[in-house]
Amino acid sequence: MSVPLLASIDCTRQVHLIIGDDGIAAKRAVRSLEAGALCTLLSPNLAEELHFDLRRFTENGKLSHIQRDFEENDLKTLGRAEVDGVVDMVFVTLSPLDKRG
Repeated sequence: MSVPLLASIDCTRQVHLIIGDDGIAAKRAVRSLEAGALCTLLSPNLAEELHFDLRRFTENGKLSHIQRDFEENDLKTLGRAEVDGVVDMVFVTLSPLDKRG
């Protein structure tokens, strides 16, 4: 079943912050990378504990992994210089049952 899009956005060179490291985070990373975004993954887990797609993306340099929990200041410091470090998009992929969420 096709899902209608709310907006069509050029994501080329945007910084997408992905919080979480499960299969949903991996799908988000795939779509963001396909759209030309630069992706940063925030997860306290070691690289070898990440979903296999996320691990592969970090190993080949397509995805930046910061091994720690999200901090509010990340929204203003991990983005592009031309927008004063503010990230362009944030995707929270944590389960509602996750204690970090």
